Amino acid sequence: MTMDETQEDVTTAANVRPASRFVGSGGLSVAVWTHKNENGTMNYSVRLDRSYKDNDGNYHSTPYLRDGDLLRAQKLLERAGDWIEQQKQQHRGQASAQAR
Repeated sequence: MTMDETQEDVTTAANVRPASRFVGSGGLSVAVWTHKNENGTMNYSVRLDRSYKDNDGNYHSTPYLRDGDLLRAQKLLERAGDWIEQQKQQHRGQASAQAR
């Protein structure tokens, strides 16, 4: 079992889902996770994966990209970055409204 398989098993077992997910062509996907720290600030982390099918027809996921995946990955990461910025703006707006 690889480290990625272990992480997937733990995530599935905890029934935790990403806050947002962006799916592109070539089996690429980006998941955005949110984490609130002790002082209430929201932090974000991003995971980029590529799905593939092995010779036996089983699907797997890997963080490794092929050279042809780079432009598609860049576009997905830009979408994730835009989503994160929107979330940050919403949180800032909510925080300033509560402070009033």
